[in-house]
Amino acid sequence: MQPKIQNMNYKKYHEISEFKYLGSLVSYNTDCGRDIQARITAGNLSYQALSKIMESSYIQIHKIKNIYFNN
Repeated sequence: MQPKIQNMNYKKYHEISEFKYLGSLVSYNTDCGRDIQARITAGNLSYQALSKIMESSYIQIHKIKNIYFNN
């Protein structure tokens, strides 16, 4: 499907179905399901990255607490 092109003030603008604004996914049909799924995915990726650090025996427990409570 070809995107629609709008002409305004002699400039061409492409119509889009969704975009990110201030960290939220804004969609044409105001559906928030994809935004929620994107946030869950981002949280899971952060958890996976931090879980390896948290389980490390080389890092002192007070440093792990600082990482956990400051993120």
